Amino acid sequence: YATIQIVPMVDNATLDGYINAAATEHNVDPQLVKAVIKTESNFDPVAVSPKGALGLMQLMPGTARDMQVSNPLNPQENIHGGTKYLRQMLTTFNGDLRLSLAAYNAGPARVTPEGMTFYIPETQQYVARVLDNYKLLTKKHFIKN
Repeated sequence: YATIQIVPMVDNATLDGYINAAATEHNVDPQLVKAVIKTESNFDPVAVSPKGALGLMQLMPGTARDMQVSNPLNPQENIHGGTKYLRQMLTTFNGDLRLSLAAYNAGPARVTPEGMTFYIPETQQYVARVLDNYKLLTKKHFIKN
């Protein structure tokens, strides 16, 4: 990404607007998008993981390209691309939130409709953290497996 340009920080109201627009376009609960962002980057638009994931929703470079995100550090583009990818995972895994989140984190090739193809502790912890954040945002209660 030689052309990445850091975008000025945006306020919470602007971020909420980006989240709501992407969530509406891709038919994803905006609170779920917020839970993913909280878990992935703690709302840091310039977060970069040791594995190379970028931005609010921690898009890997290949995923960003697949989602037509030209600048993953641009909050609006990152949220749009991450939400689009989350929708793809929800569709692929028939709305199963745990499997969809596992696929978002570990990659869809590592998840089958029956569950994780093999146990990945980091992904199990990730799914639990997203669900905990989602529960806090929505006051929904999930049955623990």
